[in-house]
Amino acid sequence: MQSLGVLALLLNDAASSISALRSWGDMDTDSMATTGASEGPWTIDSVQDTDTSKATFSELALTNMRSLLEGSHGSSLAATSHLVSAEDYLASEPDNANAAAAQSLQLKNETGRRGPTFGRIVAVILSVACLGLLAARPRLASDILGEKLFGREKDEQQGKKMQQHKKEDQTQEDQRSQEEHQRSAQQPIDERGVGQMLLLDKLEDLQRLRPLAKFLADTLGEEDKHALAAVQDAHECFERAKQVQRKVLTGSSEHWGYPEDVLQHALASGVSAVSRLCEAARQQGLRTAQQMCNVQRPAAFSILELDTLATVDQSLTDSLVYLMGNITFAYQASTTYASKARRELKYLPALTGVESGGLLAAVATDAALLKGALEAAEAGRRSTFDLKAGVTAFMLSHFVREQVCQYRECRDLLEGQRLLCSVERQRQQSLAEKDTTVLETLDKLEGELDRGDQLLKRYYEEIENLLETTDIESAVFASKPAKGVGGELMSLVEAVSSHLSSIVGTAEEANAVQDADVHHVMERVASRATQEAAVAATRTQDILKEVLSWGVPEEARMETQLTHDNRDSMKHRFSNPCILEELHRELQLVTQKAYMARDKALAAAAKIQQERDGGLKRMMQLVEDARDAAMHAESCLGHAEMLRLFWQLSESLEDDVKQSANLARRAAAAAELSHQQQMWDSEVSSKRMQIEAVIKQVNALQDAARAKSDIKSLAGTTAALKGAVIQLVTLIQDDQQNRTEELLI
Repeated sequence: MQSLGVLALLLNDAASSISALRSWGDMDTDSMATTGASEGPWTIDSVQDTDTSKATFSELALTNMRSLLEGSHGSSLAATSHLVSAEDYLASEPDNANAAAAQSLQLKNETGRRGPTFGRIVAVILSVACLGLLAARPRLASDILGEKLFGREKDEQQGKKMQQHKKEDQTQEDQRSQEEHQRSAQQPIDERGVGQMLLLDKLEDLQRLRPLAKFLADTLGEEDKHALAAVQDAHECFERAKQVQRKVLTGSSEHWGYPEDVLQHALASGVSAVSRLCEAARQQGLRTAQQMCNVQRPAAFSILELDTLATVDQSLTDSLVYLMGNITFAYQASTTYASKARRELKYLPALTGVESGGLLAAVATDAALLKGALEAAEAGRRSTFDLKAGVTAFMLSHFVREQVCQYRECRDLLEGQRLLCSVERQRQQSLAEKDTTVLETLDKLEGELDRGDQLLKRYYEEIENLLETTDIESAVFASKPAKGVGGELMSLVEAVSSHLSSIVGTAEEANAVQDADVHHVMERVASRATQEAAVAATRTQDILKEVLSWGVPEEARMETQLTHDNRDSMKHRFSNPCILEELHRELQLVTQKAYMARDKALAAAAKIQQERDGGLKRMMQLVEDARDAAMHAESCLGHAEMLRLFWQLSESLEDDVKQSANLARRAAAAAELSHQQQMWDSEVSSKRMQIEAVIKQVNALQDAARAKSDIKSLAGTTAALKGAVIQLVTLIQDDQQNRTEELLI
């Protein structure tokens, strides 16, 4: 149908194309066939490679028409099939091109072999007729065919361009989509990476709080259950945070969940635990400050007490004044610090994040210094009260011993003088010529002895009153009447002894004591002196056992001097153990002397019993020896009591040095941790230098305390050390107060 339409169009324009038909009709048929065969089938490539003029399209149309006329009916259908649409042509182009080439070659060969037949004549006539019709309007046919073919080519090119553009657009769209997908996939990863790094940095900041937490744990101790639970919780959270850090950094935390969630949970748990620990430390610090304010003031000595003690031993008094003054001064400084620290702890904000290291350091500093100050204040209070009790007991014993020894002496003298008066009276009565003057003197002396017995009784009562006193001042007042009575009694005894010495000379020269009563009196006086000496020796031994129960360092028993070689072995002691060694040796010597005096009294009493036939003078000398031995044993007991007081003072100085060193250690540790939690400016650095200088001074004084070998010099060094420690605490408190003000702003 398409070929008939083309033929109709050609007939309509036949008149205007006769000249073109003539020129076109003169063309050689064989050359046209050869050209058609050589050019091969018509494809889109041939259109693009050759000239696209209308004449070319006419030649192609003529060739196709010749093939249509020469072929059979089937071949004409095959020829007309080339005029299909562009889409069908593109689909069948390879097959049609091959078929057309084969058909053209076959027609050419057949034409060359066959001769002119009737069919060929008819074909020529029809070809001429068709050519004539085509000549009527050859341009129109060529235009139509050209337009058709060019349209197909254009459509094909546009289709390919459209497909190419679509492919390019699709490729670009795919690339944009892929890039967008990569960006969308990479952006959360980058965001997660930044988030993880921030959380890891915060966990690292949390780990930096661990030294402060450990310091707080040491400060809180194990007494408070809530504080202990907070310490354990903080320790577990620190360990968990450390484990989370390690897992996330090594990429092995997937089974725990998303890294951000794991890190966030570990951070929140750690901050919460540290916050609870900080709050526990704050509460304990507030309680400690309250306890510090409730600590009883240290014991003190009055001027009268110190003056009274100085009459016994001046060096002991001086050492005691040093120590008591230090403890009292430290107590006042501690109460002042406790009041300030209590206000700071009360108004400090709560810990809310890892950036609150300064807050935690402030709480830790206050808690540590308050605890150290409380321990020092309580130890100082105990030390002063123990020392005052020891000094009071020593002075009361000294007062009583002084009067008792005088009482015993007067008692024994009165009893001996009465014995001499009795012997002299018997001697005078035995004489043929009695000396009335001597008898009158004996009567007066016996009267004085009777008054002496009354004074002795009063003296005993005054001593009983003295024994009832409980403090030095009352003992001083109670001892005055006792001393008065004792002095009066001693004057009486001395007067009687002076008068007796002038009248009993003959009796003293007697070879034997014939009166059994006289001998019994001698034995009784000697035996009593022996018992008193034994009691004094036993009490001296008890004092030695008592001080040894307080503990003597083993190295003090082996070394008498502090040397560089044994310094390391005595680190557990803050003072020189040689002081205790010297006291121990002296106390042992005093105990030995007391027992020697007891043995001397026993020996004198034994001789009195053995020498019953001895002279009165000999018997009285043995009694005097027994009494002197008892007095010496009593003196040894008094010396042992004073040595015990020195030992107690030495231990108090040791404890004071220890408390000062512990407080200095807490203060230095708190200052160091606070320094690590802040950036030091010039002013703070200057304060830091002052703190370090005082710490060096404290360390030097501690070494000096270990080197002192006598109590008085040790007391002076202890006083200097206490002052340096108080200065250190004051500097740290001032620095802490400045940082606290910044936290409260």
